[in-house]
Amino acid sequence: MIEIHSQLLVDADMIPDTGRATHCLLALPYVLFVCLFISNVTAQDESATNSPLWNKDYRHVHKSQVVAMNQHQYETALSDARTILSENPQDGESLYFATLALAHLDRKDEAIAMLQQALAAGVPAVRFARSPADWNAALLRIPDIHQRLSISASRANLVHGPMLGNVTSGGVDVWVRTDRPAKVQIAVSQSPNSPDRLSNSVSTTEEADMTAVVHLTGLASDSRYYYWTFVDGQLVRPNSTPSQTYSGTFRTAPITGQATKLTFVFGGGAAYIPRNTYAWKTIQGQDADMMLLLGDNVYIDDPSNLPYQRYLYYRRQSQPYFRDMATSLPIASIWDDHDFGDNDCEGGPEIDSPAWKRPVWQVFRQNWVNPGYGGGDSQPGCWYSFPCGDIEFFMLDGRYYRTASPSDGSMPTMLGPVQKAWLKQVLIQSAAKIKVLCSPVPWIGGNADKWEGFAEERTELFRWLDQSRIEGVLLLSADRHRSDLLVTRRPGSYDLYEFMSSKLTNHHTHAEINQDQGALFSYNDKCSFGLVTVDTRADDPVIQYEIKTIDNESVFTFSLSASQLQFSHGPTNQR
Repeated sequence: MIEIHSQLLVDADMIPDTGRATHCLLALPYVLFVCLFISNVTAQDESATNSPLWNKDYRHVHKSQVVAMNQHQYETALSDARTILSENPQDGESLYFATLALAHLDRKDEAIAMLQQALAAGVPAVRFARSPADWNAALLRIPDIHQRLSISASRANLVHGPMLGNVTSGGVDVWVRTDRPAKVQIAVSQSPNSPDRLSNSVSTTEEADMTAVVHLTGLASDSRYYYWTFVDGQLVRPNSTPSQTYSGTFRTAPITGQATKLTFVFGGGAAYIPRNTYAWKTIQGQDADMMLLLGDNVYIDDPSNLPYQRYLYYRRQSQPYFRDMATSLPIASIWDDHDFGDNDCEGGPEIDSPAWKRPVWQVFRQNWVNPGYGGGDSQPGCWYSFPCGDIEFFMLDGRYYRTASPSDGSMPTMLGPVQKAWLKQVLIQSAAKIKVLCSPVPWIGGNADKWEGFAEERTELFRWLDQSRIEGVLLLSADRHRSDLLVTRRPGSYDLYEFMSSKLTNHHTHAEINQDQGALFSYNDKCSFGLVTVDTRADDPVIQYEIKTIDNESVFTFSLSASQLQFSHGPTNQR
């Protein structure tokens, strides 16, 4: 993704007059559009409850339709869609593909009728405004189709985002995708009533898959802001609340090193299962400061098929609950095997071998808004770190350079030498009281795909923590389809506590584990996520881990103090 920096904020007088003076007129198509799909926001998801697909792994049910569309085999795509629809008449994805295929077959009336069914089933209209490859080209040539979709035919439409990320003490990044090249600006204010400063414009481009990131800087630390989105000078109203003008809200981070109270959600295992998509709404209601997505975020499992990757990201970012959440809950993400390659994959030591590695990384960059992406173009990856007051997060890439059997006989590595050297350097430099090491796979237990399969490297890292007198380390992980509290006992040092959660929306479940496997608690009954609060304002900072279900039920709470993450430590509390 080409990131066009927008680091200057200008006075409110520079907000385009057209955007300020014609809000009511400009909002009309967006209001129609919002009412169209928000009124059916749960239709597609809830219809799955009564569908034979309910008991299936929905992740790749429609892949044959994707393949057929990519190969311009529209009769095949239509036939495959209708096969599913014969038993699942409200299946939104099949209605989506049937609509696109009928348009390419020049069966316009049938395409329009199928489109109406798709919209009624809850498929967001933006899915038809922007698609991978040229899937939607024939549909958009049908007369009056833009009016039916309540989108503009003459100017750019915002189709994904805004999504927040990379919150700092002085700013935030705002990610967007449009349906055609456009100039995007973000206005901000500490009042929800009207913006007072406007960013310079950034451009969405085809090269970046119509995405752009607006970098807002110069803001006050630890402060609440509201923001507005303008596309080509036109105000875009929010998806779920068309009467509201601002897109969302965020709070800047405290100054690095400042004591703070931070609440964040974390998890992984977010396959697209329609009946579970309300998890994003539950998470949005937690009033958290940010969310960490620790891998298996979309489940691609086909690293050479870029249109399929984009289709899955588009589907996720069009989902109304996710989209609403991302407007006001900053997200930091890493990948795991199902986002990067396929099940239990290893990328190997080379930067550009296999050949699909860099393109997968580029698609990942185009669809998230992280503080960093490994070492950039010269050393691709998804590792990075970021502070929040006197708490610091270290996000790890366990796939790009993973090598289980090095050809030179050296130690198997999950991180690769460059990332491992980086991790040690940033940990040495960190003055944070709490240092959160985020891995896509569990640090303890599991099979050879987890850190258990890289025990020598794990031992090296843990011994290095002791040798370097690194205190305050908390472990986070994902991958197993459940939520756990784990602990690595370390006689002579402080124990390493690990919070693991990776069943955000997944259908599949892994068995609970017990104390013999390192678990102090394990839960797999419902989809769940971790809710963590770190309060460093006390003399002995406190960390609380709560496991919450998709239905907002609290099933477990655990707390420990920072003194327990030092080389002399005391008891924990759990209930």
